[in-house]
Amino acid sequence: NGTGKMAEYPNDASSSFPWSTIRNIYIQNNVCSLEMEFLKKCANLESFNVSSDNKNYSSVDGVLYNKNKELLVLYPSEKTDTEFVIPSFVKSIGDYAFNNCKSLASLTLPASVTNIGEDIFSGCSTLARIEVDSENQNYTSLDGVLFSKDLTKIIRYPEGRSGNYTIPHNTTSIGDSAFKRCAGLTNVIIPNSVTSIENSAFWECISLTSVTIPDSVNNI
Repeated sequence: NGTGKMAEYPNDASSSFPWSTIRNIYIQNNVCSLEMEFLKKCANLESFNVSSDNKNYSSVDGVLYNKNKELLVLYPSEKTDTEFVIPSFVKSIGDYAFNNCKSLASLTLPASVTNIGEDIFSGCSTLARIEVDSENQNYTSLDGVLFSKDLTKIIRYPEGRSGNYTIPHNTTSIGDSAFKRCAGLTNVIIPNSVTSIENSAFWECISLTSVTIPDSVNNI
């Protein structure tokens, strides 16, 4: 909370509860489930601390994981680190895991990550680079932009970038929310190889003045 003390989830989780005052969350040993909607309300969260006796969750350096740490559940939105290298024990990244992380400028995926959840970087307004270990079998990075390993699908363009962007040739799909909330993006050129543009690809790109869509695109 605002005093710096650990806050516990109240039994009466009413709309009047001052969610924005929560800075740190302590998860006791008997907690078996956490609702993402509750966690998303804690917009100023700096860290998690999980009881070592909890059978479902764990924490490392303030970041929340499942018990065996193979799933990164949530990175606190107000954690002040500008760079984060996801630990090599992580195999999956949960939905909205890095939602609204304002300080994060660079993030690196290890070789171990095989699955990325829904809309994990939404609101990361300063994120400029997403890097991927070269040994990762599912994902890769091209100039700091996240792609599928074979470069056929653009997964996420960092929100912190501005200006123009030309999607590389051989890309066939623009993924869900690929350019979502890229407020500084002004122009996107799509190559003739692209056939599909998925949901919310350019949602809230408020500076976007031009998108060149070729005849090859048959599904939006």
